[in-house]
Amino acid sequence: MSLAKLAGNTKIKQWLQQAIKLERLAGSLIFTGQSGVGKQTFALEFAKSLNCLHIDSEFNSCDKCSNCQRITTGQFADTRTITPDGQFIKVEQVRSVIDEVYYRPFEGNYRVYIFESAERMREQAANALLKTLEEPPSTSIIILITSSLDSLLPTIRSRTIKLYFTPLSASVLRNYLDNNYPRPEIEQKLLVSLAQGSIGRALSFDLAEYL
Repeated sequence: MSLAKLAGNTKIKQWLQQAIKLERLAGSLIFTGQSGVGKQTFALEFAKSLNCLHIDSEFNSCDKCSNCQRITTGQFADTRTITPDGQFIKVEQVRSVIDEVYYRPFEGNYRVYIFESAERMREQAANALLKTLEEPPSTSIIILITSSLDSLLPTIRSRTIKLYFTPLSASVLRNYLDNNYPRPEIEQKLLVSLAQGSIGRALSFDLAEYL
């Protein structure tokens, strides 16, 4: 996949591609919006576009080179996803990022750190990250992913550029499901109705309960 092939949120795709083109990359970003609308996928595809060995003229990744493939599988040294350890993202996890964020990339063009469920960052952990968010190094990008923007500390929100993800339209969601998860017509219509614009929700339903 590539940024261009992602479903929905076209303006965000264009913003990210333009940032790469103009080399005006914000080092601290928040991807916010309801669950299941593609925030994590966008973050990984952005990381691929930044580090792809064969990026195209529109700054889309090839999805085939060794860098792209290893970002997909979580084995690329310069792209890390930080998830809650139990219920929370802890200060030790943040410090492990701070310890390396100022080094030059090990094998790619940029280091990319993706914090999933960033609203579950403990206050001590969030405070530890503040200085890095305020003055990120030029070769590192930190992306905080959240479905609850107001749960982040105001000091975190004020130090980042926020990209607001919206639910997918019924037609975009239907097209995505038809192309990737084909089902009988009645099932696809039901999924689109139940999903409320969320790919994640659409894929989570057991339709046997509804049919």
